[in-house]
Amino acid sequence: MLGAYGPQRVNGVFGKVGRCAPEDVIVELLKTKCLPSLLYGIEACPVNKSVIKSLKFVINSTFRKIFATKSCGIANECVLMFNCSVYDMVLKKAHFEQIGTQ
Repeated sequence: MLGAYGPQRVNGVFGKVGRCAPEDVIVELLKTKCLPSLLYGIEACPVNKSVIKSLKFVINSTFRKIFATKSCGIANECVLMFNCSVYDMVLKKAHFEQIGTQ
């Protein structure tokens, strides 16, 4: 479902700013330019464990690239610090769906 479109956008951002921009700027660009295209699939389709796992992998590998680390633990901490948690995104979707059915 995620396909290559999300990672292509991430690579596009890295291609434009490279390593010259600070990490917080790159994360904000990620949140405004890349995550909406990834999250569109969550809004349009049902979410299962496989989709969550795929989205989490894309986000964690992106954060490993941004912060130049191979550690998944460090990437997970950065994801939480910058408020990009996959679970928060899925919970927001579930909350809006629940509001829409009432």
